[in-house]
Amino acid sequence: MKDLPIADLLAAAKGGDPEAIAEVGRRYEPLVRSLARDCPPQEAEDVLQEGRLALLKAIEHYDPTRGVSFGTFAQTVCRHRMAAYLARTKRDLTVAEWALSVLEDDTPGPEDVLVSREALAETMRLARSLMSDMEYKVWRLKVDGYNYQEIKVILDLDDDKSINNALARARRKLKRTGHER
Repeated sequence: MKDLPIADLLAAAKGGDPEAIAEVGRRYEPLVRSLARDCPPQEAEDVLQEGRLALLKAIEHYDPTRGVSFGTFAQTVCRHRMAAYLARTKRDLTVAEWALSVLEDDTPGPEDVLVSREALAETMRLARSLMSDMEYKVWRLKVDGYNYQEIKVILDLDDDKSINNALARARRKLKRTGHER
């Protein structure tokens, strides 16, 4: 198994071969560990375990026809699951701080851009289904980089308080799903 190319190994692992699954786990353990390196120390083992579980999900859901390497796909799946775990535990480091620290050393490639676009599209669909029209409009404008003054003009609002309230409700709804940005 150690000499098999990753494509063959993934096919065998997806078919349920326990040796292939174990070999993929061994090959990608350094990736999981690198993603967990900056998490709060009291959460390290749990975050590593979440990353390993995410790797199993990545094997199960990986589709080579989508044009993204398995490494990039696995990194994204693991990062999202680890961040969601940290969001649920609400410890010292915020999810945003942890996610940013993980990204500091990485230079995004074309695959990262594709995966990011897919993740953004998923978050947008989720946001649309969770939020009221007002919350979604305010949240979307804020995500697109508009400031409060511009949002007030675009949506014809009277004060910042309605924007603050809509954003707070929108963030709370997204946070419950682990998709806060």
